[in-house]
Amino acid sequence: MQRSRRRGGSRCLVLGPRGAGKSLLVRKLKSLEREKGRGREIEDSGATREVPPQPTVGTSVEELQLGKNVSCLVKEYGGAMAPVWSAAYSDCDLVVYVIDATNCTQTSAATVLLLDVLRHEALKEKPFLLVFNKLDRQCPMNLTEFKTVMRLGDILRHVTQNVQLVEGSCVEGSLLVRQVHEWLFHSTNLIIS
Repeated sequence: MQRSRRRGGSRCLVLGPRGAGKSLLVRKLKSLEREKGRGREIEDSGATREVPPQPTVGTSVEELQLGKNVSCLVKEYGGAMAPVWSAAYSDCDLVVYVIDATNCTQTSAATVLLLDVLRHEALKEKPFLLVFNKLDRQCPMNLTEFKTVMRLGDILRHVTQNVQLVEGSCVEGSLLVRQVHEWLFHSTNLIIS
């Protein structure tokens, strides 16, 4: 049975392992929405830093106004909720998967979770954004090495989704947040048109 579309909007899942920066990303997207509503852009300086978020227990839901008559209901699921993420797959239009690209000890777990999400039948045709976060931190591996260890090239060659990649930091500056916002806006426009 075809589910009804939200008028003028989309439904997005924000997933990823524990500590990847999902909560901060959603909070920064909401902050960007408020700043744009006042006619100002979010600042790139450290002046916009906030108290670090606590790990999400369960889910967090935010409505983002992406543009005129374009909205997105964002559901962020905590990393500890990974065993039940699949219950929400059929009720989403978009997927954002966040990885802490500096947590080398979590590379395997992040990759296994990513593969589980990508292989799920309900998500085979969904627009998919892969966010490499926390690149403002020091790491023994650079991002290219991190992607190689993940075997990202092989993964992307074998999935049916249109996977887009963005890289950066939710803490340092707003470029990453703007890129995610832009992807949500364009993906939502494709869905509602």
